[in-house]
Amino acid sequence: MRLLPFLFLGATVLPSFAELKLPALFSDKMVLQQGMDVPVWGWADPGAEISVTFAGQTEKTKVPASGKFELKLKPLEASAQERELTVTSSSKETLVIKEVVVGEVWLGSGQSNMQWTINKVSQEQQKLAKEKDRPNLRIFFVPLKASYEPQEDVQATWKKSLAADTPAFSAVAWAFGNQLQQELNVPVGMITSSWGGSRIEPWISDQAFAENPMLKAIAETRQKQKEAKKLKLNNHGYGLYQAMIHPLQPYALRGFLWYQGESNVADASKYLEMKRSLIEGWRKDWQQPDAPFLYVQLAPFTYEKNRVGKLPLMWEAQEKCLEIPHTGMAVINDVGNLKNIHPLDKLTVGKRLAGMALNMSYGKKDLVANSPRLKKVSRTEDGLIVLSFDHLGEGLMMTKGDQLTHFELVFPNGSVVPVAAQISEDGQNILIKAEKADEAVEVRFAWSNTAEPNLANSAGLPASAFRRKLP
Repeated sequence: MRLLPFLFLGATVLPSFAELKLPALFSDKMVLQQGMDVPVWGWADPGAEISVTFAGQTEKTKVPASGKFELKLKPLEASAQERELTVTSSSKETLVIKEVVVGEVWLGSGQSNMQWTINKVSQEQQKLAKEKDRPNLRIFFVPLKASYEPQEDVQATWKKSLAADTPAFSAVAWAFGNQLQQELNVPVGMITSSWGGSRIEPWISDQAFAENPMLKAIAETRQKQKEAKKLKLNNHGYGLYQAMIHPLQPYALRGFLWYQGESNVADASKYLEMKRSLIEGWRKDWQQPDAPFLYVQLAPFTYEKNRVGKLPLMWEAQEKCLEIPHTGMAVINDVGNLKNIHPLDKLTVGKRLAGMALNMSYGKKDLVANSPRLKKVSRTEDGLIVLSFDHLGEGLMMTKGDQLTHFELVFPNGSVVPVAAQISEDGQNILIKAEKADEAVEVRFAWSNTAEPNLANSAGLPASAFRRKLP
C-alpha cells in the first residue's frame, strides 16, 4: 500500500519531453552575423514553447511534430561585448551560450590548401599568427566526415584565436579573417569545412546536381550509384556536402570562400558547370542568392602523368566562373611553389580574398582588389597586337626582371612562338610586335603548368593566364 503513492509519483515525474538541444554552431564563443536575420534552431519536445533571448530581444516559437524548431532573431548590430544567448523550453530546460559576440561570419571550404594549418606555413607567417591573442577572431573547424544521408549536426566548438590555439587553424581562413577583423574593427567568425584531396563533386548536393541541365547525365548516374551504395563515400566520391555542409545550414553568414581544384585538374571541361551548381546550391540552401563567393585560382605546379599541360585549362575554367554573379577570384601565380602543391605563403592568399570581400561586401570601392583581366584584343594598321585589361588600378607594371615574360603567339600550323611584349606608355595596354604577327591566330599568356609571369596591376595583383583568338 505504501508503494502506491510512490509509484504514482514516479509515473508523473518521468520525463515526457525530448532533451532541449542546439546544434554545435550554437556554443560558447560563437559569432553571430550582424545586419541580417539570425536563424536559431534546435530540437525539443513537440508542442513545447521555445524562447530565445539575446541582446534585448526575445523571440518565441512552438516546436512542431518533427521535434525540430527554428526561429529568427531580428538583425543585430556588431558588438565585441561578450554576452549570453539563452534558450528556454516550456519543459523547464534552459541552455545558456556564453561569450557570444556579433560581427561577420564566413564559411571557407575546399581541399588541402584551405585545410592547411598555420603550423605548416612559413616560419615568418607562423610567428605573426602566434604573436598575440586575437579574441575577436574566432574559428569553427568542421571535422572530416562523409555520409550518404544529410546530417543534422557536427561535433565541433568555437575557439578564439589565442596564441596557443592558433597553429591548428586553417591558415587561409585565419589570414582572411584577421585582415577583415583589422579593417572592419568588428568580431569575425570563420567556419572551415574542407578535406585534403577532395574533388568538387562530393561538395555538391544531389538537388543542385539535378537542377543543372548540363549535369543531368552525371546526376542520374550518381543517384543510381548512391541507391546501389556503389558511389564511393569519401573525399573523392560522395558525402561531404551531406556531412560537412548540410549541418551548417541555415547559420547566418556573409559569404563563402573556396580553395579547390587540384584534384579536378585533369577534367577542367566540366569544372565551370560543377562550380555553378555548387555556388547556386549553397546560396539556395542559405536563402542568400547574392552571397559573395570568393575563390582562389590554383598556383603553378609541376603536375605529372595525366595532368601535364592541363593546369592552364583549369585556370581558364576558373576564370570563366567569374561569369557567375557576385564571385571573385584571387590569382596567386606569384606566390606558388613549383615543387610543392601546398605553397607556404598562405597569408598573401587570405589577404587577397579579404581585399575582394572588402571591395565587394563592405563598401571599399576604391580598393584595387582584383587582378588584371583581359578585356579586348585588337590589331593596329602598323602590325601591333594590343591587349586591353580591366582592373588596372593606376596601370600595369612588371613585378620583377626587365622584360615581360610568358607571352606567345600561335600560328595556323599549330606552332607556338614566344614573343616580346611591353606595357604602353600610359600603362593601360600590352603591346606585342613580332615577325609575321599578322599571320598569328591566337595570343597566349602564361599558358604552362609552371608559368610564373611578372605582369601585375598597380596594386601588385598578378594577371592570370589566358588565351584569346586574334581578330
